[in-house]
Amino acid sequence: MTKKITKKRNNTFRLLTSIAIVMLMSVSMILPGLAAPGEGYKYSESLVPGEDAKSAITKLYKVPYDTENPAAVFTFNFEAVGFDGGDNTSGMPGIPSQSISYDVDDQIAHVFVEKEEGVEATTILVKESDDLLGGTPKVEWNLGAGVYTYILSESQSGIVLPLAEKEGYDYSKAKYEVEFWVFEYDIKDNDGNVTGTGLYVRYVNAKLIAGSYDEYYEGKPGDGKVDPTPGEFWTNKYNDIKDGFSQLIFTNKYWMSDGDSENPDPDKSVLDITKTINGYEANKDLYFEFEVMVTQPSIIPLQKEDPNNPGTMISNIQVYKAYIVGADNKIVLDTKGNNGVISGTDDDGDYFLLTSGIVKEINLTDGQKLIFVDLHIGSKVAVEEKANSDYTPKYERTFAVPGTYKGVANTVWGFPRSGDAGPHFLPKGNNNEVNYTNTRVGTTPTGLAVDDLPYIILIGLAAASLAGIIVVKLRKGAKDSI
Repeated sequence: MTKKITKKRNNTFRLLTSIAIVMLMSVSMILPGLAAPGEGYKYSESLVPGEDAKSAITKLYKVPYDTENPAAVFTFNFEAVGFDGGDNTSGMPGIPSQSISYDVDDQIAHVFVEKEEGVEATTILVKESDDLLGGTPKVEWNLGAGVYTYILSESQSGIVLPLAEKEGYDYSKAKYEVEFWVFEYDIKDNDGNVTGTGLYVRYVNAKLIAGSYDEYYEGKPGDGKVDPTPGEFWTNKYNDIKDGFSQLIFTNKYWMSDGDSENPDPDKSVLDITKTINGYEANKDLYFEFEVMVTQPSIIPLQKEDPNNPGTMISNIQVYKAYIVGADNKIVLDTKGNNGVISGTDDDGDYFLLTSGIVKEINLTDGQKLIFVDLHIGSKVAVEEKANSDYTPKYERTFAVPGTYKGVANTVWGFPRSGDAGPHFLPKGNNNEVNYTNTRVGTTPTGLAVDDLPYIILIGLAAASLAGIIVVKLRKGAKDSI
C-alpha cells in the first residue's frame, strides 16, 4: 500500500514539474523582453533602468598607398522587420538614419594600415557613428515591451568624387539584423515612490546576415553574432579594429589614377621606363628586351557587378594604356623591335594595353621610353631586362627606394629581386621613372676588344719567343760556318 502511495506521489510530482516547465517556456516565449538575448551572444547592455543601451556603427574607409581620400558622407538606414519574432511591422517606430562624414585628408579619423610584404600598402580611416538611439526626438516604442527587429544597411552613395581619371569606389554590401530589446521600468519620485512606468532599451543585439557579410568578416570564423557596443579605442589602444570599435562594420574603398588616358601627354605620364645605350662602339640601334608587369592596388575588387545586368558579376581586372616615344617625344609607330601594332590597340594603333598581373614583353632602343598614362596610384611595378653578353646593365629608380642598381654583363637585371625586393608601389605624381643604361664592354679606342687582349698578348709572346729561337739558331749556324 505504501509503495502505491509513493508511486502515485512521484507521478503527481513529475506531472506538476512538467506543467511548470511548459509554463516557464511559454512565458519566456511570450515575454522575450524579460530575458537576456541568449547565452554566448555579444550584445550591448544598459545596467541603469531608464537609460538606453548604447550602440554605434563603425566605418572603414580604405584607400591605396599614397592616395588622398575624397570627401564623403556615408549614410546608414534601418528597415523594420517585425516585433517579437513576427513579421508584422505595423506600429513599429522608425529608427533615424545615421551618417559618418570624412574630409579630404581627414585628421579626425583613426588611421590603421594594411601591409603587403612588410610595406604599408593600404590606409584605413576608421570612424564610429553617434549613438544609434541618442538623437532627437527620442524613439517611441509604441508597441510596448518586447523585441523590435530591424535590418541595417548602407546607402550606395556618398563619396564626393574629385573627377580624376580612371577612379573607382566600392561600397559595403553588408546587412545586419539589429534587435532592440525594450523593457518596462518603474518611474519613481525623489522619495522613491512609484509614479508610473516607462520603457527603455536594455539590450541591443546584432547578427550577421548570410550572403551579406561585410568584407571585414569574409573568411573570418565566427557564429554570426557581433557586438554593437561603441568602442573604447581612444582610452585603450587595441591592435584589432573590432576590439576597439563597434562591430557593426561597413567597409568602403576608393582608388584613383592621376594620369589621363584620353589625352596622353609624354610630359605628364604616371611612369616612364627609359633606355640609354653607352660605351665605345656601342650599337645605338640595338633593341633590348624587357618584361614589364603592373598590378592594380589590392583594394580594387577583381570582380564587380555588371551595371547592365544587376546581380551578375563580371571581371574588374584593370587594363592600362602605355606608349613608346622616341627622343623627340613623338609616339613611335613603326614595327622595329616588335614595338608596332598589337592586338587591342586603338584605331591609330599607337598604344599598348597591359593587363594587371600579366607580363608584357617590350623592346626599347637608345632614346626610347615606355610611358604609362593611366596607372592607379599604389599600383605595383615589376621591370626586368633580359641579359646581353656585350653590355653591362644599370637602372636608376625615383620611386619606392630610390637609387642606382648596377649589374654585370650577361645577367638579367631588374626588380623585384634580391637586394631590391620591393614591393614597388607607385606614389602620386608624374616623376616616377626607371632609367635603364646599358654600357658596351670589351672594347678599346683601337678597336680591339678588351676581352680579347689576353689572347692577343699570349699570341704576341708566342711570336716573340719563336722569333727569338730563330735568331739564336741563325747566329749559331753562322758561327758554325766560320
